[in-house]
Parts: sequence; structure tokens; C-alpha cells
Amino acid sequence: MDQALNYIIEAVRRKLCSDSTGHDYYHVERVAKLADQIAEAEGADRLVCLAAGYLHDYCRPDEKACGICHTGDEALAMIRGVLSGSGLDEARREMVMECIAQHEYYPHLGGALPRLAESRILQDADRLDAIGAIGVARAFMFAGAHGNPMYLPDTGRENTGTKSAVAHFYEKLFLLAGEMHTAAGRKTAAHYHDVMKCFLKEFYDQWECKIE
Repeated sequence: MDQALNYIIEAVRRKLCSDSTGHDYYHVERVAKLADQIAEAEGADRLVCLAAGYLHDYCRPDEKACGICHTGDEALAMIRGVLSGSGLDEARREMVMECIAQHEYYPHLGGALPRLAESRILQDADRLDAIGAIGVARAFMFAGAHGNPMYLPDTGRENTGTKSAVAHFYEKLFLLAGEMHTAAGRKTAAHYHDVMKCFLKEFYDQWECKIE
């Protein structure tokens, strides 16, 4: 494995070891692995995609503790510091920074199409880890970590505007399969989308205490 990537991985592991929001080290490891596979299929720079995958949520702990945006100027400066220390070449460092700065841009929120293939790949990889079975688990983990409810039945089936875990499916997660950039992302996301739909059907049945 590239020496620069080893440096990045260890820095990220130390930073995210105690996260409880679903943005922990294992999340970024999964995103990096997904990005690497998609990069290989797309003929993109795999080292850039791996580095961006590991570093994209580096400042999540600071966001929760201090309120800084994990893609804002303060956060990006910290990430740039890790990249500089890693010894990764300058051209790749700039590509990684662009990928991370853009990874939270969503079409349903008016985000533009990223310029770099590597940036589009990071978006797909990060969003794949937000849906499917892992996505279900992370949605409830995130809600709990921020003191948000699981479900509020008195506010409508979709819980729109409540910040509940169930609302997150309708306000974001169910939109992601249609926003994938790559063939691998679209194919995998279609399956993960169905997994979430099946989960919510079972969730509602159990909530309503339906007996088979």
C-alpha cells in the first residue's frame, strides 16, 4: 500500500476512533473501499479516490463538538494539513481537496455536477454507504447521537420536518439512488433502495403491532 495512504489511514483512525454518529472509521473505510472499486471500473485515479474516501469525514468530530462545518474552510484546512504531512504529490492533494469540498453537494439541493471523475466517484461511494442495510443502521445511529426520535406517528407516516430517523429516509435517503453518477453506483444503489423500502414496510407493520 502507498506510504502516503498509510499515513492518511492512521491519522483518520486516530481522529474518528470514538465517533458515535455513524461517521466513524469503519464508515470511511467502507467508502474508501467502494470508491476504489468504482475508480477501477471507471479508469479513475484510485489513490485519489482512496485518500478522499478516508479523509472526507475527517472533521465530523469537530462538527459535533464545536459546530464547524465538516466541509467548511476550517475543516478543509485541517484536512490539507494531513495531506501535506502524508507526502502525497501536490497534484493529487489538490484533487483530493476538490473531491472532499464537493462531496456534500446533492442534486436535490441544487448541487452542480462535479468536474472531476474522482469527485463523482466519492459522492457515489459515500451515498452507497448511506443507503441499504448499513444506511438503515446509520440513520438510526445518527438520530440517537443527536437526540432525535426514531419515529413520531402523530406527525404523519413520513414524519416530514421532524428530524426523526424515519423522516430522514423520505427527505434524503430515498432520493440518493436517482442521483448516482456511475454505472456501478446506479446498479448497487437500486438494490440498496429496495432494501430500505422493505425495511420500512416491516418497521411500520411492527410499529402497528400487526401479528401474522
